Formats: sequence, structure tokens, C-alpha cells
Amino acid sequence: MTWFGRWAKRTALACLAATPAWGAAHADVLTVDRAAELALKHNLDVINAQAGVNDGRGALYSSYAGVLPNFGATYGRSKQRFENSSGFRAFGGANVPATFDLQTLTTRSTEVSVDWNILDLSRLSAMRSSQSGMRSAKERLEAARNDVVLTAKRQFFEVVKQIRLADVADRTVRLSRDNERRVRALFEVGSVSKSDLLKAQVRTSQSELDSIVAHTNVTISRVNLASLIGLQEPQMGDVDTVLAVSPRHYDPDSVLVEAGKNRPDIMAARSELAAARSQLTSSYLTYVPALVGRGTWDLDPKTENETKGYLDTTYPTGPRKVDINSENTVHREWAGSVTVGLQIGFLNPSFTQTARARVLRAEEGLAAAQRNLVGEVKQALLVYTQAIEGEKVAQRALESAREDLKLSQEKYNVGSATILDLLDSQVALSRAASDLVTALAVIHQSEAQVDRVRGVYPKP
Repeated sequence: MTWFGRWAKRTALACLAATPAWGAAHADVLTVDRAAELALKHNLDVINAQAGVNDGRGALYSSYAGVLPNFGATYGRSKQRFENSSGFRAFGGANVPATFDLQTLTTRSTEVSVDWNILDLSRLSAMRSSQSGMRSAKERLEAARNDVVLTAKRQFFEVVKQIRLADVADRTVRLSRDNERRVRALFEVGSVSKSDLLKAQVRTSQSELDSIVAHTNVTISRVNLASLIGLQEPQMGDVDTVLAVSPRHYDPDSVLVEAGKNRPDIMAARSELAAARSQLTSSYLTYVPALVGRGTWDLDPKTENETKGYLDTTYPTGPRKVDINSENTVHREWAGSVTVGLQIGFLNPSFTQTARARVLRAEEGLAAAQRNLVGEVKQALLVYTQAIEGEKVAQRALESAREDLKLSQEKYNVGSATILDLLDSQVALSRAASDLVTALAVIHQSEAQVDRVRGVYPKP
């Protein structure tokens, strides 16, 4: 077997992109699932969606406070001091002088209270609105996560494609240089013309340029992936370049039903509409009276009064200054009230109009999401089917290019084909290998899109 035959066999085997031996993964390479996991940690959209969940949880807790009992406890102690007070007091139908040098009044109170909106329909409806809003926030978070996973997978397989294409380009460069040396040797012995040598040189220059472009694309795609997953490009390390494919079969009707049930963005739109309608109902119910209860329990209240130098005008022998000490202690003191309240003002219509606007936006958002769902499913499945068929065509093209190279080699050996015909067959084989790499990468990217459309994205 000539060196052309040996090269053809090695190239055909190496360029079969379906074989996982090329670029096999090892322990420290970056896999597609790891890339998606890192993207979820550092993506701004996911962080904003998580903040939206926290906002929704805060609104939910606030609504709970409006319908559940609110308990409180206070402890108070006060002391008042009066010096050199004088005046009159009523005694026996007459006003008599009353003075004291110093008076100290001390009070103590330990109180437990409870406030409860026993029946407030507006607050109950607002609580339901907050619950639906919380569900919507969680589902928007899942939708954001799915979008980020899709973007990360697409970019990851773009990196894999560029790496594999760069490998093909490097092989083509080495082949072109070998061919140029062979053509030059044939030219020196007069077997080929100067034109054949120049064409071989042009092919070498073109393959070198293609290799430079391919490696530049590798760097650009790696930088984009590193930015997406929150790393610097050198920190990424090697990338798992395996492109094994297992074709899937999708039933369009089943996928559409599955998407309608599982898509988090669709469910978020439904929850947002439910929240908006509950908010509108709450604004209407502000015109309904509310029943509010309050209860207090004062534990061991105590009042102490100490007066010095009090002028007692009722003393039998005449006015006399005395000291008076008194203490008032109650074991427990209970108090309770139930009131019916109704708030009517200029704010009520404004709340209603705001709620109506939210309902309109939510209805249109859900309708648009449902309308677009059919088109998204159809488009994703068509792209996937096209990718599968494209891979089959690329496989057949690679096999044809390999056979064409063998035939060109045989013709060249018997003198019925020129060296340029043989070089053309070699270039065609390299292009077929590149096309197969691209087709396999497109299949992985389209699979990621179908998973996202279905709403069953595997969590990394």
C-alpha cells in the first residue's frame, strides 16, 4: 500500500466524528453538565429570579400578618416625682388647702396583647394573591434556570465543534505540506508542471490560513463559554470533546401536551394571572366591613404612691403634716374588644385600577405564551429532525469522500489521474470530516432546545 493509501485509511478513521476515541474525556475535563452547573451559579438572570423569589416570600409573609393573630408583649416601669406642691381639694362640700413637700408615684406593668383581623375578606384575598405570586416567582426562577442551561449547552457544544474543526484543519495542514513536498519532488524530476506545483503551494497556504482561523474560533468560543460560566478562560482547562449521538424520536402532539403541562414559563404566567385576579378581588372587598378583635392581659400590675409632708387639714387637733404611703396591686387585668370597621376613601378606586391593569397584562402574557408554544415546539422538532438528517448526509458524504480518495489513488497509480486530482480528493475528505463534526454538534444543540421546549430540562 502506498503512502497515499495509508494516509487515506488513517484520515478516514480519525475523521469519523462518531467515534468517542477522539478527544476522550478524563477526570479533570469540563463536561457539559458541569458547565451548566457553573452557569447557574453565576448567571445574573438566575440571581435576579432568585431575588424575585425572596421578594415574593416577603410579600407572602406580610399577607399572613394581615390575617393571622399578632401577639405582642410589653414591660413598662415608670416613676414620677413632684416637689413642693400646693392647691385645694374637695372635702365635705368645701375646698380645703392641700400641700405636700414630696410625692413619688411608681407604676409597673407587664402586658400581653393580641390583635386579630377575625374576618377581613380583603386581606384573605390579598393573601391568596401573594401565594399565587410566590408560585409565579418560583416558576420564573425555574424558567430562568432552563434558559441558562440551554445557553450553556449550546455554547459548550460550540466549543467542542470548534476544537474538532481545528483538529481537522491541523491534519489538513500537515497533509498539504506533505503533498507540496511530494509535488515539488515530482516537479524537480519533470513529472509535473510548474502550474501543479503552484496549485499545491496555494492549497498549503489556504490550509494554513484555515487552521489559523479555526484556532482563533476555538479561543473565541472558549472565552464566550468562560464568560457564561463565570470563569476566566485559562481556568476552564480542557473540554470534553466527545460527540456521541443517540437519535431520539419525538411525537409532536405528545411534546406539545408535555410542554403545556411542564413549561415553567407557562406555569408562571398562569400563576401570575391567578395572583392578579385575587388582587383585583381584594380591591373590591375593601368596601366590605371587617371584623377586628383585640385582647390584652396585664400580669400583676402595681402602683405605689409615697407622699411626704402632706398637710392634712382634717386632723382633729388642726392641720398637720403627715407621710402617706399607698400601694395598689392587681393579680391580673383582662381587656378585650371587637370592632367592625370600614375604610372608604380615594385610595380604594386607585387600588382597583392598578389591579385591573395587572390582570390585563397577565392575561395577555399568558395568551402570548400559549400562542407561541405551538410554534416553538414545531420549530424545535423541525430543527432536530433536520440535524439528524444532516448527520446522515454527512456520514454518507464522508464515506463517499473516502471511496473517492481510494479511486483517485488507484487511478493515479496507473497514470489515469493527475496529482491534482488526488489532492482534490484529499481536500474533499477533509471537508466531509468537518461537515460531520458540525452536524454532530448541531444535533446536541438541537436536543438541548427540544428539552427546553418540553420543559423537562434535566437539572445539573
